[in-house]
Amino acid sequence: MKRALWLAFGMISLAACKKEPSDSGDSDEPSSEVEPVVTAEFFEDLAPMNLSEDIAFAFSASTPWMMFITLSPQGMLGAAPEGDCPVVTSTNTGAVTQGDCTAEDGTVWYGTATTSGFKTTYEGFGVSTATECADGGTNTAIYDGVVTMIPTQSGGIQFEADLLVHSYGVEDDCTLFDRELGVAYTGNSEYSGEDEDTDGQPDNQTFNGSGLFGMSDAGQVHGTTDNELINSIVCDFEAASGSTTLTAGGQTAVITYDGATDCSEEATVTWTLDGVDQGELSGVSCSTSGGLALGWALPALALLRRRTARKGSK
Repeated sequence: MKRALWLAFGMISLAACKKEPSDSGDSDEPSSEVEPVVTAEFFEDLAPMNLSEDIAFAFSASTPWMMFITLSPQGMLGAAPEGDCPVVTSTNTGAVTQGDCTAEDGTVWYGTATTSGFKTTYEGFGVSTATECADGGTNTAIYDGVVTMIPTQSGGIQFEADLLVHSYGVEDDCTLFDRELGVAYTGNSEYSGEDEDTDGQPDNQTFNGSGLFGMSDAGQVHGTTDNELINSIVCDFEAASGSTTLTAGGQTAVITYDGATDCSEEATVTWTLDGVDQGELSGVSCSTSGGLALGWALPALALLRRRTARKGSK
């Protein structure tokens, strides 16, 4: 399980806030459900997923994956190189990051990201980075929307997102991709318990949240995650406990995480469809997302790798 990857995005995002939890800054609090605004047309035009056929896509609507997508543009901001591209201008409440330029490392930056307090507004903001495909090429991720992230006392994050992602290019395995993702979601993560792995964070990370998730080539689904517990000491391949309920097109699927009692390298879970037991489903973990290709995340991950390399060379 790539728990370190989650922590990297989380630490970058919290650092970008530059505020303590008690310093409210922007007063907007995450709501019980996000009303799509930026993503409204995307969801209006998108058919529901068929949960009996597309469960491998649908289970991506769990809170950890929704948080990962939400944090990815913030990860880009935190990993931006020093210099004239992108241009970062401080304001009384945050900063404005302006792209539409090419950095010295060849990364192309687009659009604008405006941070005010705990809220960031993305307007065509994104990057193009070189792929690791042997034949060359680039991959691009462009973000439009609004994300609110509030750090909690436990070191977790409370978040709300109305976010549209357009990703296209060449994946590292040389596969071409062109896809839109939509997220209208609110959720939170909280840390608790001991720190047996001595990484500076309590070992229990619990996720809760709900909202809409859509993919241009698969449809949309509503997901509600209840107390999904991730603890790499208990199980390093899948969530230890909790559940995610998925609804689409009149169907209801319930994913039950069971790593505490059935920890499997295949990251298996049990699931039901409309109350009928469907047995086990494999590949449901923090580091994999079934049919959801990670092309949209490649630019952010490339920037994180470069940032780590820069730090290591100093």
